[in-house]
Amino acid sequence: MLSSSEKCVITRRKSNKDSMIYNFARGLVANGHSVTVCASEEYMPLEKEQNEFEVIYFKSKWRWLFKPYLIPFPLGLRSFVKENINKYDLVIASEIFQMATLLIADICKDKLVVWQELSLHNQKLFKLPSKFWYNFVVSCTSLKNALVIPRSENAKAFIKQYSCNVSDDIVEHGANGEVLIPKEYAGRNFSVVGQLIARKNVDSIVRKFASFVKKEGYSDFVLNIIGEGAERESLERLTEELAIQENVIFRGFLTHQEMAGYLSDSYALLVDTLRDLNMVSIPESIVSGTPVLMNTVPCTAQFVSENGLGIAKENWNEQDIEEMVKNYELFHSNCVKIREQLTNVGCAKKMIDIFIKNKKAN
Repeated sequence: MLSSSEKCVITRRKSNKDSMIYNFARGLVANGHSVTVCASEEYMPLEKEQNEFEVIYFKSKWRWLFKPYLIPFPLGLRSFVKENINKYDLVIASEIFQMATLLIADICKDKLVVWQELSLHNQKLFKLPSKFWYNFVVSCTSLKNALVIPRSENAKAFIKQYSCNVSDDIVEHGANGEVLIPKEYAGRNFSVVGQLIARKNVDSIVRKFASFVKKEGYSDFVLNIIGEGAERESLERLTEELAIQENVIFRGFLTHQEMAGYLSDSYALLVDTLRDLNMVSIPESIVSGTPVLMNTVPCTAQFVSENGLGIAKENWNEQDIEEMVKNYELFHSNCVKIREQLTNVGCAKKMIDIFIKNKKAN
């Protein structure tokens, strides 16, 4: 899966070049590796594109049962891996609870790394399929001994209950450090990046921003909302009701090249999501040198707090937005110091290092 779906619908883009997996593949290439990306054909771009690595799209089998937006069954993946496994030193699979991971686990053996993002059981059917998978499928198959590299501390704590080979070190998604470049100073801006859908809770951010710009000295600040979705019209109406339509600009969907300038020119990325795991926009913001003001729902909240990359707390408000302005230089400096760890190149290198260390230990 190359992107998140909403209400069981996969949104195909003209290009997949801004997707997290493509950026991670570029990170591997930058570290000197040859890469093949395997994905379901439902995620094929609308236009043909040239990539720095090989990309193969597989048809989905039994789509009525194995939904491509949730747990795709890639027809031909097992045969491809079986025929070509000797050409590869490492196979990275996304999530232990995936058919693709199970299909290739016994072929890959000690070449397999499972990159785990999920930090709780899937809610479908009262969690029963998820609990069956983690408690029985994992323990009775080659998944049991596969090296699992978590993407957050939450994911690590969760998967350690079921797997016996979990890395103590985590590897974040990473962001394209060649495109997302920090500026020395921010303009009088804040940013929101993501789908304009209910669970992103952007209306809450707009209301808090409205209270902020009514404070003395902040009436000229602008909130750039980057993204598209079903909530856009209601959000536009909300800005009119709050009389801040001049302070909020809806930029629509932007490529990373188009987004980079807005993000690096902001005092902070604002996040108040109701349900998310590892939001790609958070490392993108930090790599851009832009601090984050967020709630504690995303798994990266602890990382942001511990490294002084912004503020992570529940029910943040206009006072916290003001704190982001007052403490920008410190937060920004911390983002710049740590950004290399969160670039796609840095994250790819870390994964390879963990893999090599594990092989030597075993």
